[in-house]
Amino acid sequence: MKKDIKKIFFGNKGVTLIELILSIGILGIILVSFLGIFSSGFRFVVFAGDKSESTFMSQENIDSIISGETVDGSNITTTTMNIDLPDGSTIDIDGKIVTINESKNDQNSVITTFIPD
Repeated sequence: MKKDIKKIFFGNKGVTLIELILSIGILGIILVSFLGIFSSGFRFVVFAGDKSESTFMSQENIDSIISGETVDGSNITTTTMNIDLPDGSTIDIDGKIVTINESKNDQNSVITTFIPD
């Protein structure tokens, strides 16, 4: 019995060409599937980076408007915000609604905020 097991694992003197070609083919199929996973993952990382950059640019523009600077491409609407309190009274706050739309490589970011006067 022990001799049969040794013969199966250690009895071969080498690998045939067909076995080598089949193993390379199987390895190639496995590597191609992993390549697809990594390339789509990399694409999603790039999209997320572009989205983060466009959001950061929008936030920078909002901060500039809050500090009193003028920003091109901003949509500013003067309005009064009404806040209804639980006791039935209302607080009116004058201010501006500011909307900024930034994009980088087709990844858009829109930030809308209320800035009180």
